[in-house]
Amino acid sequence: PIGFSDLTTFGIGGRIENYFEVEDKEGIDKALDYAKSKKLPVFIIGDGSDILASEKDFKGVVIKYVRRGYELDTKNNELISYAGTNWDDLVDFSVDNGLHGLGCLSGIPGTVGASPIQNIGAYGAEIKDVFKSLKAYDLKKRKYVDFDKEDCKFGYRESIFKIKEYWQKYLILSVTFKLNKSGKTNISYESLKGVVDDGADIMDVRKAILKVRSEKLENPKEHGNAGSFFQGHSCAMGLLCAARRKTPHGAHTGAQWRPDTPAAQPHGKGSQYLRGRRAPHHLRPGRGQSPDRRD
Repeated sequence: PIGFSDLTTFGIGGRIENYFEVEDKEGIDKALDYAKSKKLPVFIIGDGSDILASEKDFKGVVIKYVRRGYELDTKNNELISYAGTNWDDLVDFSVDNGLHGLGCLSGIPGTVGASPIQNIGAYGAEIKDVFKSLKAYDLKKRKYVDFDKEDCKFGYRESIFKIKEYWQKYLILSVTFKLNKSGKTNISYESLKGVVDDGADIMDVRKAILKVRSEKLENPKEHGNAGSFFQGHSCAMGLLCAARRKTPHGAHTGAQWRPDTPAAQPHGKGSQYLRGRRAPHHLRPGRGQSPDRRD
């Protein structure tokens, strides 16, 4: 049996009773039909690099979109990728092809499909800078929906997909990015000063960023973590202790417990929220909050 511990970078989480890996509409509908017939909740997961799950078993349905691959429209410098593609693999491909736009986002964990949800950003760059459109599947209406940049309502580590009415309502299938062959990668970010020369090409910038990240952040494959935290989320003691039990001494879980916050109170409203929304039951028994990634 598979569990959240197998699907998240924290390496923590209980068993999942109904797990579906899907690649197309037929697979998605099959999973949704099963959930409907059993009256079970549905939770969509990517690479699990932005959640901290309870160690209690989850009796609902977990769906993971696993279709991978990408293609480059060389005429328009547009890079189209399936949502299940590893994010850094896509960045590597774009840099190898001399395209500017994604290089500063090197090394960020997760899938391509998760990138617009969080409007991931690093070293002075954000997804919204190069985002063109995405195709998603409406899980309730069972139909395809296209979102352009304006539709996504991007903000600082925010998008429409994090608003309560849209949270977990769509399964992102593919994303299209508008890149460019000319131009210069922004290396003015403080962490890159003295590491990258002004004349560095995009491959040199990518290598430098990967080096800086490796020095600043724990490798989640060695020490469970969810990367950087941006919005000061708090974690209740029970969930924090569970993370620490499985984290080597001295390694950072990224979570802090503050007794003066609602999340730390036995019945505080904040304790039931994940990223400002009510979290699925399996993510909140420990009364904690998830980090708002990314690096």
